[in-house]
Amino acid sequence: MAINNFCYMFERGHKRERPGADELYYVPGLFLKLYFQLNKNSYELKSRYALVELQDKTENTTIFEATLDNIGNEKPLAKQRFNDSEISSIVDNFFYTIVSNYSMQSFVDDNYKRQIYFYADKDDINRIEQKKEFIDHDCKAAYPHSWISPIFHKNDGYIRSLVLNPYRHNGNINLSNEFKLSKERVASLFISIDTIDIPKRYFFRPYKFSHLEIKLNAKKFQYYLDDFLREFENINNPRPIPKESLILDFLRKTNDDFGLAIQNIFKLPNLQTEEIKLNDYEKFENFCYCVAYIKLKLYKITKKYDAYKDFKEVLNLHYGENFVQIEGAASQINDLLQFVLKDPSHITKKIRRLVNFLCLAKGTYLKKITKKNFTQYFNEKSVFYNADGKTDEEPIEHRPQTADDYLSPQIYDDCLPPALFDWELYLNKIDKNENIITDEMGNPIEIPYNQMSSGEVQFLQTFSIHAYHLMNLVSISNKSGRPKYNNFNLVFDEVEICMHPEMQRVFIKKIIDLLVDLETGNNNSYNIFIITHSPFILSDIPTENILYLEDGCAIEEKRRKPTFAQNIGDMMYSSFFMEKTIGEFAEEKLKELIRKRQGKKTHMSDQEADAILKSIGDPVIRSLIEEIEANDD
Repeated sequence: MAINNFCYMFERGHKRERPGADELYYVPGLFLKLYFQLNKNSYELKSRYALVELQDKTENTTIFEATLDNIGNEKPLAKQRFNDSEISSIVDNFFYTIVSNYSMQSFVDDNYKRQIYFYADKDDINRIEQKKEFIDHDCKAAYPHSWISPIFHKNDGYIRSLVLNPYRHNGNINLSNEFKLSKERVASLFISIDTIDIPKRYFFRPYKFSHLEIKLNAKKFQYYLDDFLREFENINNPRPIPKESLILDFLRKTNDDFGLAIQNIFKLPNLQTEEIKLNDYEKFENFCYCVAYIKLKLYKITKKYDAYKDFKEVLNLHYGENFVQIEGAASQINDLLQFVLKDPSHITKKIRRLVNFLCLAKGTYLKKITKKNFTQYFNEKSVFYNADGKTDEEPIEHRPQTADDYLSPQIYDDCLPPALFDWELYLNKIDKNENIITDEMGNPIEIPYNQMSSGEVQFLQTFSIHAYHLMNLVSISNKSGRPKYNNFNLVFDEVEICMHPEMQRVFIKKIIDLLVDLETGNNNSYNIFIITHSPFILSDIPTENILYLEDGCAIEEKRRKPTFAQNIGDMMYSSFFMEKTIGEFAEEKLKELIRKRQGKKTHMSDQEADAILKSIGDPVIRSLIEEIEANDD
């Protein structure tokens, strides 16, 4: 909450520059002090009703201070607006927090609508109440909005200092969509590492990128065109049904004035007009579908987003029973396309994918994309690649491996197959010697992402979220003028969910390997925060780095047990405050078995007693119960 209020203060007033990001909600009832250390300096972030303040306690200086004007309004009035240069100076003394939590019970919107939050000492609270700085301090009072909801929308260009994962809508995770997004993240991460081709640096051992398999899904275009016509239907001109003949006519207009402008400005593969003939466009089917989709998407963008309001009247839509046509003045279309080139936001993501994919496939039908395809593409000229501030002066393999020269996985994400295509990610497995595992015939074993176990997918999802955001953050150039974070707080909340015990056991080592593999440079620092109930994870963590909680409170130091390299089975009992070492049902059955052996009245039959005795896994307990019977004899 304190970080949310902090971000609200310096991000407000930037809606036009960052149209994809939901506006944050300020929590006025928060009284909290957050302490942290960076580069041996101690800092305090304080949220106190309408005031947010960041202080360097070591240097005794105030880094940031901001207030709100009208705290009673649903949207408080801001007194201050900070530009990107000022925000950069602020976040130099702060950190970026990446949170992952896949629990269905966590981050439910309705649980974050309380108006007043007390996280201050009692004396501080008493002083606040006496000064009557606020009227209502009922912790159960409903707040009009859930402040946590906008934090899930990661379209702010990594300006705000916090992101929660995975995305939730009203507390619900769309598992199908999350699986799709995780596949895209994992694919872009694997490709971004493997195209650099550095030995023994693979993401997420024991997996390695193999290839992508793709297939055009013409039905997706038909559905999109139908939705498009429904959305922009003229009440005086009923929309046509997108029959095969209408779609074919639209596809064959690839080289009309609008289509040629798209090909020219976006530097698409140079296909001669005669190659796309009336009866011979199948060879370039991908090209025709992608250009047609770009036309529809551009029209929709100009009508939908405020950032494109200056281009709202540039494109005109005409349609009839058997045709669809989008056109406009050439000079205005060129201005629009140039504006799109400079827009790195989510608004143009689908267009970037379409353009990059066409260049990657050189306009022809491509069923399989390998590491070689990506390497060749990025060693050639790419209009969106260069627009991101990179150059094609030298091959990727020869680029210095420093943070400022990092290729963001977002660049590779922008080259994944567009929405018109069905595609699958295939991975190889590598052994301890970094060799790809093969089958009996010596062929590399290829594992489709959608056939991996739920535990494997959970493992890749969790790590890919943190790695993806980290690589995007460190790829931001210091010369770009954008705020750049160098300190990162990685929060793995309830990390053991869906993970096999062995994956939990190696989890800490995997995090360390991940940060080593990323090679983000010496200027970055990391804090790793794990919330868990898993003894498999504790065995890699020294006791002094663990905060034990019982009923929400820290336990006494004398009750803490050594954990590092401790037997995992022993920690199950000692470190998690379990009252017994066996199951409750088993304990009841053992007590009843003992009573029966002692000749006391029970409901247990002789047959059941013998079966339970034989089933006891602990030989000591079984021996003791057998001795009870012998003593009675």
